Amino acid sequence: MAGTPGVVIQRDVPAKMRDGTTLMSNVYRPADTGEYPVLLTRLPYGKGLPLGTSVLDPVKAAEAGYLVVVQDVRGRYRSEGKYENVDAPTFHIGGWYDCFIGETLRQYTAMKERSREAGIRPPHLMVGPWTHGDFGSIQGDLDFGIGSSGLFLYYSGDLTDVHLHWFGATLKEDESALEDSPPVQVFVMGENRWRGYDEWPAPGSREQEWYLRSDGSLHRETGGAG
Repeated sequence: MAGTPGVVIQRDVPAKMRDGTTLMSNVYRPADTGEYPVLLTRLPYGKGLPLGTSVLDPVKAAEAGYLVVVQDVRGRYRSEGKYENVDAPTFHIGGWYDCFIGETLRQYTAMKERSREAGIRPPHLMVGPWTHGDFGSIQGDLDFGIGSSGLFLYYSGDLTDVHLHWFGATLKEDESALEDSPPVQVFVMGENRWRGYDEWPAPGSREQEWYLRSDGSLHRETGGAG
């Protein structure tokens, strides 16, 4: 058992599920005894991977009064079993350069419908100029500015702060935590600025098809080497 001042960290903590499967977790909790909301993060990449802290810093969250469980998903690393679905209020985060952005948007749409059916909080969506697991402001030759970075969103906070606002409303029933957060926040390419919307696709938007040619250029028409 280790930790930082005010936070206790327990590693490789087993948790037996109802079907008998054991899942392994690292647990971050406030040092003071008491009851705290629990944040469960399941990762397919390994619960000890430092990259995970760029999305949600478990120590910072524990300091804010949450008990954080970072768990290997079923069938990965030290957890037994097979991957399973989760039915709960969701906050979807993706990047325009992420190879999984299509699935992120499809999952958001599906969970929006599911939230209406189940009577749970509608999902939130955030999409930045990021790749898969890289929330910095520079992608390739392009620099979108420090305000696009997950480390300094809107020049005022980071992705952990965004998570804590969501958890404040969802788990602590503090609706004021999301007063200034529209359900959809996307970084608009070309404008290089964040915009908030009530839904996605954004009202008034239209779909266009563009085709990538071998020289790296985009065209509305198919064919040709560019």
